[in-house]
Amino acid sequence: MPLLHRHLAVLAATGAVAAHTSQTPSAFALKDPTPTAMAASSVQNTSGSTPQSGDVHLIAIDEARALPGATRALRHVVLSTPFDTRVSGLRVEEGQRVAAGDTIAVLDDRVAQATLRIARLAATNTATVARALARTKEARANLANIERARVAGAATTDELTDARTTVTVAETELRLAKHEHERAQLELDLAQARLEEHIVRAPFDAVVLRVSAEPGQVLSPGDSVAELATTGQPCVDLYLPSRTVLSMREGQAYALHVGQPLDVVLPAAVRYIEPRIDPTSQTQRVVFEFDARFSELPIGLIVEPATRIPAEADIKAAAGDPGPQRVTSANPSLR
Repeated sequence: MPLLHRHLAVLAATGAVAAHTSQTPSAFALKDPTPTAMAASSVQNTSGSTPQSGDVHLIAIDEARALPGATRALRHVVLSTPFDTRVSGLRVEEGQRVAAGDTIAVLDDRVAQATLRIARLAATNTATVARALARTKEARANLANIERARVAGAATTDELTDARTTVTVAETELRLAKHEHERAQLELDLAQARLEEHIVRAPFDAVVLRVSAEPGQVLSPGDSVAELATTGQPCVDLYLPSRTVLSMREGQAYALHVGQPLDVVLPAAVRYIEPRIDPTSQTQRVVFEFDARFSELPIGLIVEPATRIPAEADIKAAAGDPGPQRVTSANPSLR
């Protein structure tokens, strides 16, 4: 057999073996493994859907350089007061779900209410402008009469000059009156904004994790009123070696180990890769987001790269309902 034909036969046989191997059934079939310890290997997940992709990747890195993170809400805020005040009332309870714009607490607004009433009174007072407008019309009419009389020789130059000066003064007073009225309108807007500062509102749809204040309590600037966090898809920030991050892409799913009390391996999608390398640790921050099946993951669970792929038992343990004893937060202060 010619040499070229022998090569073609070998290649054909190799392709047949590869095709047979790719059809071998398994729950997670290894796909495109990389030879270096710093690169991520891809694992096919056939047990169910994963965030953004059917592939779950392993992050193979030196454990000494793997910096663990903790589960957190996608958005979290501690609401506080910008000034010295007293809490007049609370409108929510811990664990309550709120929508963006909902009132969380009302601060003592008696002074702000009085200031608003004064500003509204000034803004609605048009008497000064009306009086200045009437004087201007009168001065202009008088000037017109003096000018006709001057043409007829019945008015002196001084009378004409005085009439023109009167018009100039009246028009100036009218402009000043209009300016003061516009300023009163702005003062009203300012008073309304300051009154709004006495209402603590939810900045986004969230659940109330903690209410820190009580009705009647006096607060200083920066004192916490309530703590809110979004619900749904929890996140985690991991600081990974920059060489590993080079092969990662937003939307790809990776296996992450979630620590006690769950102790499971779950898939999470890359939500964001911070384009900045820490010069000391040579790591980059990568934000992972767990999909909706794991929306009830507690806040504060320790997370690190997993050494194996997610199993069906992991998925069920994290997505199932363990009953009334379920931990609501791994942080004792948030339970």
